[in-house]
Amino acid sequence: MSASETTQTVGDGAVSVSSRGALTLRARIATRLRKWGSTHGVLDAVALGLLRPPDILELLIRSYAYQLSDYDCDDPFSPERQILSRLAEHTSGRSLLSVFCGAGRDAGIFCEAGYRVVGVDVQPGMIGLARRKAEAAGWDAEFIEADMYAASLPERYDVAYLSPVMYATQPTRALRRRLLDAMASHVKPDGVIVISARTAPPSDDARYRRYYRVARLTATLTAGFRQIVYGDRCDGTFFVHHYRPGELERELDVAGFDILDDITVDRHAIRFLILRPRA
Repeated sequence: MSASETTQTVGDGAVSVSSRGALTLRARIATRLRKWGSTHGVLDAVALGLLRPPDILELLIRSYAYQLSDYDCDDPFSPERQILSRLAEHTSGRSLLSVFCGAGRDAGIFCEAGYRVVGVDVQPGMIGLARRKAEAAGWDAEFIEADMYAASLPERYDVAYLSPVMYATQPTRALRRRLLDAMASHVKPDGVIVISARTAPPSDDARYRRYYRVARLTATLTAGFRQIVYGDRCDGTFFVHHYRPGELERELDVAGFDILDDITVDRHAIRFLILRPRA
């Protein structure tokens, strides 16, 4: 199915935004339910249960694509700046793969710190913005439009860095493991991988337990999101899995990755993990 494409003006010019095709009927219904319902309400739970993983990924890409202006900015308190010194403790290499690089915000920070960056993103509008910013700023960076799950890149890198919290937006454990494996395939034998997740665990109150039961029942009755697990929810425009204490460590251990460092950036409530694939 061919992708649809429109243009959106950001900064000093128009850039293209695209999706991979028409939404499925269940995705259209879920989108309407979420507009009618409150976040984490019953309709929101029904919407989550209806969706299948490909629907969730398509909605994520669409939401991401139409927020281009939100990514065309510089944050002096960016969480990446808070982890640079710790990252340097685990690798002296200066080549970095920026996964889901967006408009190049992450890449710019690493370039300023002396890294040579290759950014990968599936969204052409984001890649266009990143290239313009890199040219204007003189970054040592290249940006490639590609699906990270199937990307063929010309080299291996010292660091594979995943844009903040994007790990938890992949809607199943199996898909998150595929992403980790894809990143691992592009790092050097002594290279490292950096992912992150929100530090706040999901609430165990009655409201969320009800939300989870409704989403699970909907998934069963409609053959929807059958892989749903406790902690899955729709936050704003994104799907996000909220990790319970110890859950992320277990997930990474099963996937075959060792945690070299664990850094919490309190200002952003983000927990960064520096990983290495287990030999």
